[in-house]
Amino acid sequence: MIANNTGFAPYVVGCEPEEISNAYVCEASKLGVMVFESNDYDKMDRSMQPIYVKRQGTEMENKLNAMMDHVWDGFYTG
Repeated sequence: MIANNTGFAPYVVGCEPEEISNAYVCEASKLGVMVFESNDYDKMDRSMQPIYVKRQGTEMENKLNAMMDHVWDGFYTG
């Protein structure tokens, strides 16, 4: 089951919309998770988001945002 993300879910082969759950149910055997991690020396001082992802030949377009960090960044403590 994946989120009903209109920029992604309709393009996943093997997934069908499930309106009651507001999700897509997938029979796909290959779904993955994309993780970005900065190796820069100043990775705790700056971030790399948003990141825009598109799939050529489709209308798929997603804006990825960063997860909340767990350090002081001037706004909150983690």
